[in-house]
This record gives sequence, structure tokens and C-alpha cells, in this order.
Amino acid sequence: MSKDGHSSTDTVLYGPVSSRRYGVTLGVNPMPRTEKLCNYNCVYCQLGWTPTQQTGWTSDQDLFVQEGELREAFAAADPSSLRGVDALMICGNGEPTLHPRFEAFVDALIAERDARMPGCPVICLTNGTRLTKEEVRRGLSRLDSVAVKLDAGAYEDLRRVNMPRSRVDLLEMGRAVKSLPHPVVQTCFVDGAVSNHGERALSAWFEALKFIHPTKVEIYSVSRPPPSQKIRAVSRQRLEEIARRVREELSLAAEAY
Repeated sequence: MSKDGHSSTDTVLYGPVSSRRYGVTLGVNPMPRTEKLCNYNCVYCQLGWTPTQQTGWTSDQDLFVQEGELREAFAAADPSSLRGVDALMICGNGEPTLHPRFEAFVDALIAERDARMPGCPVICLTNGTRLTKEEVRRGLSRLDSVAVKLDAGAYEDLRRVNMPRSRVDLLEMGRAVKSLPHPVVQTCFVDGAVSNHGERALSAWFEALKFIHPTKVEIYSVSRPPPSQKIRAVSRQRLEEIARRVREELSLAAEAY
């Protein structure tokens, strides 16, 4: 990890880092280490813009971390870096479920966790767009927790905030999230040139939460420089207000970070 607290994703394992939501986490990056690979292009992404020519997919499967590489990374890790970790976090430089052998990768990670860090929760951060794939759902269902990004309940709001490479069927994705054992919904609220916390946007987001009925809702805003200088953070007071409304109006566990 660099001195300024930013983690490096050019390796399979990175950190440990301090997470606002999950404590001390060890990052696990299944993605190509050469560049960001994602089917979203979020206006707030700390990794910067997604390359314009990218569709969110690559036919070169060898670019992704293979199960053997994951085992080698754990074998080479300093044992002290594996102690005192609150969670193993599957994330990295892009959308992790784009991995073409995601289920096998999860199995290999769980085996390493059981051997080296028994009892340590394994969590995945995902934008949820690949949950409609059975193989992805099977892999995610084996984890201790899945945090699904849901920055909007209406497609037009999602399009402005996340700029997906192809249209997202929010109803289909919502059904897939709902099918997970203990889904957590994460939402990044932003302000400025693009905003997703006005009453109209919140109304659609509330409806999506009612449909999914997640175990918990985690809301936050920009904490590192976004790729667009026209994007600003939402105030802590506003985040707390939204979290309170989720608890009171929807009877869901919610916390602002």
C-alpha cells in the first residue's frame, strides 16, 4: 500500500488497507493487472475513466488471474500481512465478475482462506450486472457477503452516474440480487454535474430497495478525487438523512459512511 493510503491493484493481493465499511481488508484482484476492465464507467470511480474502446470484456482469458497464480500469491505473502485482517475483499481494477472462470476463482480463494486464514470472511464488491449468469451467482452464493452497487433505481439515473457499456435491465438485476443469500446494497451518492440524491431519484431507488429487501444498505459519497472535476461529494448530513429514511420508511438496516 502506498503512503497516502491508496492501494495498488497491479498485484493479485494488495493491502491490507483500511476500509470505511469493513475494517482492515486484504484485497484480492482477479482482473488483468494491465488496465482497468469494467462494463461501467462511473463518474466517481477512483480508478479513473474506463478506456473508451473497452466493452467490459476481453477474449484473452490469460490476462485474468488463474487459480494457480492465486495460490502462488498466498504462498508468497508475508504471513504478518494475513494476520489481523477483518475480511478478504474481491475487488481490484474493474468488475470482478467479468472473470471468465469466476466460480473456479472463488473456489480457489475459499480453499486458501480455509488453509491460511480460517474464519476470515470473504466479500465481493460487484456492480451486479453479471448476476444474471448462473455461474456467477453460484460463485457469489459461496461467499460470506456480496455487496452490490446500486446507485439508482431508474435506468436514466443509472445511465448518467454509471455510464454502462450496454443497457442494464434493472428489474432482471434486482431479481438476481434478491436471490443471493444475504445481499448488501451499496450506493454512492454524488452531486454536481450529475446528481442521484434528489427526491425523484430517491423515490425510484427506494422502490428498488423495497423489491430487493437487502440485508443492509450502505451509503457513501466521493472520498477520493473522481475522474470528473464536475462531480462533488454529497454532505455527511444528507447521507445521514437518507440512511435514516431507509431505516424508518423501508424498515431496512442502513448506515452512512
